[in-house]
Amino acid sequence: MDRLRPSHLVVGHLNKPHGTKGEMFVWPLTDHPEDTFAPGVVLYLGDASGNAPDPDRAGLAVESARPFRKGYLLRVGGIEDRTAAEALQGRYLLRPAEALGALE
Repeated sequence: MDRLRPSHLVVGHLNKPHGTKGEMFVWPLTDHPEDTFAPGVVLYLGDASGNAPDPDRAGLAVESARPFRKGYLLRVGGIEDRTAAEALQGRYLLRPAEALGALE
C-alpha cells in the first residue's frame, strides 16, 4: 500500500439510534452517499482514532438505507435492536478506498 493513499476512507458518522429495531441515523461524510449507503455495501467501524478499521469488528453489511432529514437511516446486519445500535453511537464508518470511485 502506498503511504500517501489510505486503505480506508471515512464515509459517515453513526450519530444515534433511531427506533427500536436497530436502525441508526448516519451523518454522511461522502459526496456520493447513494452509492455508499446502499444494500449490499460492506462498511467498517473505525477504531478509537477513527482513521483505520477496528480490528476487533467484522464488516457491517448494509441491509437497508433511506434518506432522512440531512442524513440516512441505516440498517446493517448483526444490529437487531436499539441496545446494539447504542453501542455503536459516535463511531465512524469507513469504506475501502478501492471500492470508491476515482476522484474527479
